Amino acid sequence: MSKTACFRGYGRSGPQHVVLSKILHFEEYSSNSDYGTNIYFSDGSELLVGEYPSAVTKAIEGDTEHKVDKPPPPTPPPPRYKRWPY
Repeated sequence: MSKTACFRGYGRSGPQHVVLSKILHFEEYSSNSDYGTNIYFSDGSELLVGEYPSAVTKAIEGDTEHKVDKPPPPTPPPPRYKRWPY
């Protein structure tokens, strides 16, 4: 079975699961002060994730201290406002 990692999605996308053995190379990506990593695969496809390149490197090297599979915290519910009159 191939080793996989789960990275935080870039922007509003959800978690991205990656087969680490398929990665050819990766590079840092930034746009409008948002940072991420563009990952290129052996089949010619690419994926933009919301992690720094150091997190991708740690996942490939098998660093167990850096938990890339930790899901992002849940989104809090919207605030509830009281109707007028108070």
